[in-house]
Amino acid sequence: MRGWSTPARGGHPALQHALQALPQLLHGPVRLTDLADAAGISASRLGHLFAAELALPFPAYLRWARLRRAIELAAGGAGLTRAAHAAGFADSSHLTRVTREMFGLAPSHLLAALPSARP
Repeated sequence: MRGWSTPARGGHPALQHALQALPQLLHGPVRLTDLADAAGISASRLGHLFAAELALPFPAYLRWARLRRAIELAAGGAGLTRAAHAAGFADSSHLTRVTREMFGLAPSHLLAALPSARP
């Protein structure tokens, strides 16, 4: 099973590099061009790698990474506003909208469904 931040073994090295760098950047704006520059390839090529190897375009992967980070932080005891900001969402309302779009649930309901999380 694939981890959330790295593709299966044998993935393109530039994609591996971008995925390793991404979690540290989630708190602010993340541009594909910046990740591509750090990985040493063009943004277009890196975008193709996201789609080909992860089956998600970069914006969708970034949204998923932000959502996962916010839920991890909230499950660890951070308030939703703090978790939202730390994951790069504008505010807790933005986090709530994305969570509802992806799961049909408010973040508090999603957290309650996690085995180790506290609502």
